Amino acid sequence: MLLLFSAAALLNVNYSYGTDVEASDLDINNQLEDSSNIKKELVPTGNSYSTAQVGDAANRVKNFIETHKTLPNFVTISNQRVPMSDFLLILSTTTIDVNDGKNGQKVQYSIQEPAHSRDQITTGTIQKSEYLNLAKDIKTQIETNSQATPFVTSSRGTLSYESLIYVYSRIAAFNWNQKTLPNFASIAPWNGQKLPDSPANAAQQETKPVATQPAPQPAPQPAPQPAPQPAPQPAPQPAPQPETNSNPNKLTAVGNSFTKAQIGEAAVRVRNFINNNGVLPNFITISGKRVEMAPFLLMMATSLDNTNKGINGAIQEFNPQKPANKPSKNIAGRINAPEYLQIANLIKSHMESTGKAPESQSTSLGILNYESMVLYYSRILSFEYQNKALANFVTVSASTIQNSVTNLGKGQLNGLQRTAGLETLARYINQNLNHRGGAATTAAGVESTGFGDCWGLSDWAAKVLSANGYTVRVVQGATSYSYNHRWLNVMINGKWTSFEPSLVTKRYGSKHYTATCSSVRDIIVTYN
Repeated sequence: MLLLFSAAALLNVNYSYGTDVEASDLDINNQLEDSSNIKKELVPTGNSYSTAQVGDAANRVKNFIETHKTLPNFVTISNQRVPMSDFLLILSTTTIDVNDGKNGQKVQYSIQEPAHSRDQITTGTIQKSEYLNLAKDIKTQIETNSQATPFVTSSRGTLSYESLIYVYSRIAAFNWNQKTLPNFASIAPWNGQKLPDSPANAAQQETKPVATQPAPQPAPQPAPQPAPQPAPQPAPQPAPQPETNSNPNKLTAVGNSFTKAQIGEAAVRVRNFINNNGVLPNFITISGKRVEMAPFLLMMATSLDNTNKGINGAIQEFNPQKPANKPSKNIAGRINAPEYLQIANLIKSHMESTGKAPESQSTSLGILNYESMVLYYSRILSFEYQNKALANFVTVSASTIQNSVTNLGKGQLNGLQRTAGLETLARYINQNLNHRGGAATTAAGVESTGFGDCWGLSDWAAKVLSANGYTVRVVQGATSYSYNHRWLNVMINGKWTSFEPSLVTKRYGSKHYTATCSSVRDIIVTYN
């Protein structure tokens, strides 16, 4: 797959994308196996198209390939059917002309489809200088042989005929949408239907001259009425749909989904909160739904991964757990776009396979901890949301970012989530605290003495849960022993769940935390 990035100015996430691959370092060889240097005359079809028309067509070809995993037979431009072999020359010419500042019409010529192709790519990126050189190489080969290039060699390996059409469709589509050429393109092995690899007689088939007198029609162009469609074009029904966010074994969807724009706007608020407070928020509200930071990190990583694949669908919310706190080991410097995109994919894969956000992630600069990942990806998503383009790099500082933590429970009660966190808290209370009439009535008193009445235990438990991101309220009601008995209500999956810190103690028989002895009469305080 391929992703394109535009250059732009940046405030918090700076832009300055350098070219890592020099043209002199490239192995861009003429891959046509024709030893003849005789140039064959191209036959014009009489049609020509503007750069905008080519960009619009490229966008449609890109979408078709991503949906059907094969090349279309043709693309319609200004009511003219343009076969893919013709379109490859138009795409390479357009790429070169845009870089040279030329805006003239792109003439369509009759180009023969190659008999075979070859694809041996290592996933990675090719820089702008390289894909421009490749475009020139493609154009020269086609103009020399009147046949579409079966493959070319890049710094990442051999790009097949099919991959070339996909790559340059993405480049032209990006230019059409962003009004600029991308700084680089991410590429991966072609995984769809393709022409066969080189047969024994490929050289003869490639270099066979094309007669100029009858002006041959391109092989993929069907006659409007009786001509059958070429075999590679699949029926639309079984076409695989782009993946917006997989539902792996370790994760469970919570039933919410959000657009890239909603996630981007939320990322702005998360970034601002961290910048102002030096700590992660417990949650972010998106479209009326509260999303904790671990699920939000997965959503941000998925959003970037989708951008890398050209996917624009809604992104589901899943339920990864928050990791234990780890010290920050950031090293100051810049992480370029290819690397932060790769890291986003690693974060996503880790959560899908383990059900938990990563504690840390190695980078070329050192170690990013979980909190730093949330910060820097919120900056990257913020920039994309505000500038409609990805940053060329993100600046990483050595500052320490802390998660929201509590020292209550001797620091052993951080990272609590959902009902499992309530079970952990109840177990801690049962093993380390106890109820006693007339004992401490505040969290601090319970922490220092190990005893509390219902008021003290409720205050202590509420502050532990709040620090871990729970929405919790202290409630009050009458029992046969007390008119003002207190316990907690905790929001779990949109519903209030009782948590009875007094009844889980040994004094009251180590009951389950949901056991109650009263009904709610008053709400004393709510922690969001």
